[in-house]
Amino acid sequence: MVAAREFLAEPAPLPYVDLEGRFQRLDLEPGTLGYTLCQVPVVLHRTGPAGIRVTGRDGSVRLEPGLELDPESSAEVFGRTGSVQRLDVLLGG
Repeated sequence: MVAAREFLAEPAPLPYVDLEGRFQRLDLEPGTLGYTLCQVPVVLHRTGPAGIRVTGRDGSVRLEPGLELDPESSAEVFGRTGSVQRLDVLLGG
């Protein structure tokens, strides 16, 4: 899906605008790749067991096994509800 050369070799910022229209900055680590989806930051990680870590606005964190986002979280992201604050995708590499 993603070529190894696309992952960061050194730390870098990911600037984005959140759902309230505020400018934000997420510091990315080496070995990651970041982008936004419907103003939600998504960070790909080359390591870790395959899964998606969903961080909620309330600070809750849950791990969805596999590389498919559950329907409820997907609807929250695409609906721009603000319930999902961040997605970390662990590619299992």
